[in-house]
Amino acid sequence: MKTIYLDNAATSFPKPPQVIEAVADAMRERGGNPGRSSHALAAAAADAVFEGREAVASLFGGRAENVVFTMNATYALNLAIKGLVPDHSHVLLSDMEHNSVRRPVAALAARGVTYDHYRSLGRSEKDVESVLYSLREKLRPETSAIIACHRSNVLPIELPLKAMGEFAAEKGLLFIVDASQSAGSCEIDLEDCRISALCAPGHKGLFGPQGSGFVLFGEGVKERLPAPLLEGGSGSDSISISMPDLLPERLEAGTLPVETIAGLAAGISFIQKEGLGKIAEREGTL
Repeated sequence: MKTIYLDNAATSFPKPPQVIEAVADAMRERGGNPGRSSHALAAAAADAVFEGREAVASLFGGRAENVVFTMNATYALNLAIKGLVPDHSHVLLSDMEHNSVRRPVAALAARGVTYDHYRSLGRSEKDVESVLYSLREKLRPETSAIIACHRSNVLPIELPLKAMGEFAAEKGLLFIVDASQSAGSCEIDLEDCRISALCAPGHKGLFGPQGSGFVLFGEGVKERLPAPLLEGGSGSDSISISMPDLLPERLEAGTLPVETIAGLAAGISFIQKEGLGKIAEREGTL
């Protein structure tokens, strides 16, 4: 009996055959620990990880070395929010945010961080002005960041990233974007939208395996280096008792999941061959 699957907002299924093959190939041929040794299998694993970084950067812009791999979008958002938002500051988040944003922001109350919600409409030019008006209305002198759920997983709403990014840049604010429901079916340009941290899962619209996700940091973030969520082995500067000061090693403690990263890279390659426009058109039709 043929399976009819209608839950792609939670995780995409089925995966393209090349994604499954990339995962299997990584397990067969790239079984070393990336960055920990110099033997052939470790080097092959390191190549797979760098290819994954390049794949993410090629789809969204930015630099490959600013791609930090995570296990999902929730981890990515926690990493960006808790790593970048200063103590005793104020955050603006939309009124349609997922708990993967709401809960980390609420948890920052222990560090003196407060927050407000802004209006989340963005389909028309009038709606764009409504979003920007709401941001201006909620802005405080101590505001440090705007967080945006690009597309809702429940409502037919899409926030205007470019206009919001320009507003954030004008005000000197961080701009953190949750692309969980738009990555893979919508054009997102990190630099054009002035995004500080783009967070996404690999297992939804990017067709990668579960257990994959990332934060892609903008260049400006290097001026306010994110604090690590975890400390541990990084494969570099092992003599130091602190995590390295360079991305991505600073935020990637422990052994990376080479197989899921290889699968994510294959999913992005599938999207680029199919074309974002074609995928978006089919999604819109459905």
